[in-house]
Amino acid sequence: MFSKTLIATLLASTAVATPIAARTSNNAFKLISFAFGPNSPLQGLDIVAYNGGLWIGKNTTSYCPEGIDCPAGTETSFVYSDNKNVALNVVVPGGQQLYIGTDYAVSYTVAHSADVHGGKAQGWEYLAPGVDANGPVGLLTYPNYGFLACASPEGPGIYSIAATPGGEGTGNCTAIQLGALEYKGDATAWQYQN
Repeated sequence: MFSKTLIATLLASTAVATPIAARTSNNAFKLISFAFGPNSPLQGLDIVAYNGGLWIGKNTTSYCPEGIDCPAGTETSFVYSDNKNVALNVVVPGGQQLYIGTDYAVSYTVAHSADVHGGKAQGWEYLAPGVDANGPVGLLTYPNYGFLACASPEGPGIYSIAATPGGEGTGNCTAIQLGALEYKGDATAWQYQN
């Protein structure tokens, strides 16, 4: 009994003291807005994780638990999987998944959860940069949906990202594509805030 307790204690103390290695992914990417008009103010802007959704013109919001050596958390990157899911490029166990909400907002799950609140998570299609002669910019799509950058009342240059069937939107939304730039490096955050 004593030896089992000693071994369990030693293993537990080792787990606490071991730094968590950041994950390096070879299929990670960052998103940028790809506007349809050549003079659009939305052309080539970073799309970031901000409080549970994707935004243009906001700063990435992330979280790092105390006592953990975390990535900076100031950038947003994503990882595409063969089962047609997109996850945020995070260290946190269980990850965070990208989905289209029932309100059409492009959102992400809380850490450790796959709950998409009735939205659509599986079915994303990703054309990696450099594939099919598309050059340095790839594309993230969702079949039969179009993406929109919707102006926020918070001020100029701030847009929430939405996806609607056929890309239909309102007067304050502009049709965009989600351009994908290759990201080489470790996970960009421990987790993103919701």
